[in-house]
Amino acid sequence: MAISASARAAPVPKLGDWQVNQEQLLGKGGYALVYSCRKSSDGNVDAAIKIFKNSTYINAFESEVRSLQLLHNCPNVPRLLDYGFDAENRLCIVSELVAGERLDNQVARNGPLGTEVTLQMLRSLLVTLEFSHSRGLCHLDIKPSNIICAAQGFALLDWGEALGVGEVRTEGLHAMQDYLAPECYQGRFSPSSDFYSLAWVLVFSLTGVRPYHFDQIDERSYRAVAHCLERPLLPPDVTNQLTPVIYHWLRKKPEGRCVAYTLADIEGCAPATEAEFFCFKDVRQLAFDLSFMNLAAQNNIVYAQYQYAKLLLVDKRIEEAVYWLERASDLGSGAAPGLLAITLAKKAMDGVSDVRVQELLQLAASRGNNRARYMLANSMLDRGVNPSAPELLELLSAAAEAGHSMAQYQLACLLLDLDGSSSQAEVYFRKAAERGHKEARNFLLKSSG
Repeated sequence: MAISASARAAPVPKLGDWQVNQEQLLGKGGYALVYSCRKSSDGNVDAAIKIFKNSTYINAFESEVRSLQLLHNCPNVPRLLDYGFDAENRLCIVSELVAGERLDNQVARNGPLGTEVTLQMLRSLLVTLEFSHSRGLCHLDIKPSNIICAAQGFALLDWGEALGVGEVRTEGLHAMQDYLAPECYQGRFSPSSDFYSLAWVLVFSLTGVRPYHFDQIDERSYRAVAHCLERPLLPPDVTNQLTPVIYHWLRKKPEGRCVAYTLADIEGCAPATEAEFFCFKDVRQLAFDLSFMNLAAQNNIVYAQYQYAKLLLVDKRIEEAVYWLERASDLGSGAAPGLLAITLAKKAMDGVSDVRVQELLQLAASRGNNRARYMLANSMLDRGVNPSAPELLELLSAAAEAGHSMAQYQLACLLLDLDGSSSQAEVYFRKAAERGHKEARNFLLKSSG
C-alpha cells in the first residue's frame, strides 16, 4: 500500500493545563471565542486562548495551527504556545497575548488614527507580510478586527484563512468579505491579494470608513459586485501621501499591483489615480432590478455563479441552476462541476448519461474538490474495482488529508480490510471521529472496550 500516515493526519493532541479567565473575553468570531489565560504551572504569564465553538471546525483549527507553526518567529505575529483538545474536548489554540486593542474598536472609540500612526502600522504589517510571503503563505483575511494596536506596535492575528501559494481553495469563502480581493471570488489568490486588503485597511485607519458602500448596503452578495465591478472612490480624508499607493493596490487585476515591502519601494511603483477606474461602474449604475448575486454571476464572477446556482437549487429552479453551474465549471470552478454532477444524477435529467456525470466528477476532483474525490472512489467500489487499486486509494487519501470526514472513514475501513491490524486505519478513524463522524466514533469505542 502506498499510503502513509503523514504528520498532517496525526491525531490532535491534548492541551496543556491552562487556566482560562472566562471574565476576560478578548474577541469573538464565527468559529471561536478568545479569552485571556494562564498556565497553571506558571501563573504569572498571560496568554490568549482561542476556543473553537464546535469540534467539527477542526479543519479551520488545523489550518491555523499549521500557519502559526510556519510563522514561528514572524515579526508582529503572536507565537504559538500550545494547541489541542482541552479537558472539555474543545479545540483550543494558545498563543502569546498581545496587550492592546483591535483596530476597529480603536477607531470606533477614538476616531481615525491619522497619517503618522497609519504609516507606522503600514511599516509593521509590511515586515510581517514580507516574512509570511517569503514562506509562501498568504493571510487572505487582513481586516481591522485582525489588527491589534499595542503600545509596542501592531500585530496581525487570525491566520485561519491563510493558504500557501499554489494551494487550491476547495471550499467556500469564509473570510469576512469587506476587505477581500477581487481574484478571490474567482478562486485565485497571490501575495498581491493581501496588498489589496491592506489598501482598504489603510482607508479605514485614516477615515473610519469601510470599503465601497458597505456602511450603507449590508447585503452580503453586494460584496462580490463591489470588489469586482465597482469603481473605488476614496473618502476625502485620505491623505495625499497615501492616495497613489492605495489606488495602486486597489487595481482589480492582481498582476497590476506592486508587491513590495518598504515604503521606498512602494512609492517607486507606478502610482494610480481615481481616473484609472473610470471604466468600472458607479454604485448608481449597478442594476438594482437584479439581485447582486445575479449581477455578479452575469459578469462571470465564478464565486457568484456557484452561490447563485445553490440558491436556485433551494428554490427548485433546476434548469437555471444547471446553466450557472455549467458556466462556473467552464470558468474553472472546482466545486461547480461536482455539484452539477450531483444535480444531474439526482434529477435524472433528459439526455444525461452516467458517463457525463463521471466526467464532471473527474473534472471536479482534478481541481481539488474533495467531495468529488470521495464520490469517485465510491463509484469505483460500486463498479467492483479492487479496493487496493492505487487510483482509488489516492482519491480517498487526497480527500482524507484535506479533512473530508467521510473519505477519512472510508479510507480507514479499506485500510483495515487490507491490513486487519493497521495503525494507519486507526489514524483515519480518529480523524473522522474528531470531525463528528458517528460510525468512526462507534468503531473507536468498540475497539477501546
